[in-house]
Amino acid sequence: VIRFDADKNTFAPFAKQILGAQFPQDPTQQTNPKQLVELLLDELRSQPCLLILDMVENLLTSDHSGCHRFQDPAFTLFFDQLIQSEDIPSCLILTSQDQIPVMVEGRYGGRSHVEHLKGLDPTESLQLFVLWDVIPTRDSETEYLQQLIQTYEGHPLALQIIAGEILDFPYHSDISAYWQDYGQEII
Repeated sequence: VIRFDADKNTFAPFAKQILGAQFPQDPTQQTNPKQLVELLLDELRSQPCLLILDMVENLLTSDHSGCHRFQDPAFTLFFDQLIQSEDIPSCLILTSQDQIPVMVEGRYGGRSHVEHLKGLDPTESLQLFVLWDVIPTRDSETEYLQQLIQTYEGHPLALQIIAGEILDFPYHSDISAYWQDYGQEII
């Protein structure tokens, strides 16, 4: 698993994590995207693996039309060549909160799959709040939780963070007090 963050969003450190000792020592080779992409593809051909790339949205930037592209063009080159390769036994799973760019203009649909994950439905989300000891005692508190669920689209991690905030100081399980402080922002 490789997790990207705001500080680690260029291709060379990514390639170094996978290549390890095979990462070029020569600085000119380290900055040559075509060479790094080829080395990385060779590694994925010779050592089959499942590679999970988490938080890929940190590699993206929005263009003038609202679409996303990779900040470092070497990632585009890498993913395009990976998709076009027929002889790579490795598998990659990318997670992103933003839509990743269409790779190789979508011509290799059989080699990639996009799965949009949705959050929990409102009933399941309310059940989670109860499991986390955030229990509404009035109809208004149920409505507040439902508004939170709708706003965060039932995303369990976001709801868990909110539940933790409600349970902790200064709210001590008071859903109404939490809503009083954050309701307008959520609306």
